[in-house]
Amino acid sequence: CRSLTANTTLVVVGFVDLSLFLAVESIEVSEGLGAGPVRFVGYEMSPYCVAKTLVMLALLRGGCEVDEAVQVWFSSAWSRETLDTFQRVLRSISAKGYPEPVRRLLDHWKRVKAVSLGEAYSRRAELFEDRITGAENSLHERDRLELCHYVLTGALLKAEVGSTPMF
Repeated sequence: CRSLTANTTLVVVGFVDLSLFLAVESIEVSEGLGAGPVRFVGYEMSPYCVAKTLVMLALLRGGCEVDEAVQVWFSSAWSRETLDTFQRVLRSISAKGYPEPVRRLLDHWKRVKAVSLGEAYSRRAELFEDRITGAENSLHERDRLELCHYVLTGALLKAEVGSTPMF
């Protein structure tokens, strides 16, 4: 989906990571439809994906920092600022109307304490055994090192505590 049409509805089945929005290059305005927003309707069977997407929506609506959104979505470890923002946003989410498994996950994330950075790295290593990096394709040494660090630890940016929803 390289282009969306303004003032229409996009229906997606299985929106596990919302990466489809990364491929959108433009939002076209049709004379007959006007210049309204694109409405997104997603159907997903994974309670985890639904709960995490609710958090991301609340983060983005709440004006979070880009680094915080990136860490919550992709990283096994977060900064303390990201953890604080995540916990604040969780308290603002109303899970009414969502299936019980989604509500249980959100409630669990509200109650659980963050894991230590060491524990996050260890648990991530148990979950992800593949170590193919593609780092050799990066032009700059700094980028190669950052990619290797991400593949080995799952951590992006400043890392101080483990990701609550990942563990």
